[in-house]
Amino acid sequence: STAVRFAIADALTLSSDTVKIAGYCADVVTDNGTNQLALITRTLTLAGGYTSTNWVNSFPITQPTTLDALGKGRVLYATAALTVSNLTVQNGAFSGATSDCPFSGCGGGIYADNVVALNNVNVLTNTAEHGGGVYGDMTVTVIGGRFANNTASVNGGGLRAISDATVAGATFTSNTAFQGGGALF
Repeated sequence: STAVRFAIADALTLSSDTVKIAGYCADVVTDNGTNQLALITRTLTLAGGYTSTNWVNSFPITQPTTLDALGKGRVLYATAALTVSNLTVQNGAFSGATSDCPFSGCGGGIYADNVVALNNVNVLTNTAEHGGGVYGDMTVTVIGGRFANNTASVNGGGLRAISDATVAGATFTSNTAFQGGGALF
C-alpha cells in the first residue's frame, strides 16, 4: 500500500492522470483525519490488472489487483473526480461522524466526495453506516464488476448514491442494509 500511496503522490506532483497498480496492496494510514489505504485529492484514474514487469497491458482476470484495507478504515477516499478500473476494493470499514459526509459513517470501500466511475471493479466485504461498499456524493457510474457481501447499518449496502447513478452490467450479491437498499440506494 505504501507503493500505491507514493505513486498517487507522484501523479499529483507530476500532473499525471493515471496510476497503474499491480498485485495485492494492503493496510491503511491516517490522512485527512481518517484511516484509508489511499487519499485522492486531484482528478485521477487508478487502473489494475498489471504486473511489476508489464505496465502496458492490463489483464485483470489473470493478473488481479487488490486494494485491501484489512478492516482498519476506508480503502479509497476521494475528494476529486475518480475513475477506478480493473481491480478489487475490499475489507474497508468506516463508522462515526466526520465533516466529509452529510450523514455519519459514509463509504466503507470507497468514499467519493466528487464524481466517481467504476469500470470492472469488484467491491467486496466492506462496511459503513451509509454505502457499505461505495458512497458517492455526486454522479456515480458503474460499468461491470461485482458488489458482494457489503453491509450498511443504514442505507445502501453495496452502493449509496446521493446524486445521479448509472449502473450497467454489474452484479450485486449478498449485500445488506438495515433500513433500505441492500444492493443500492
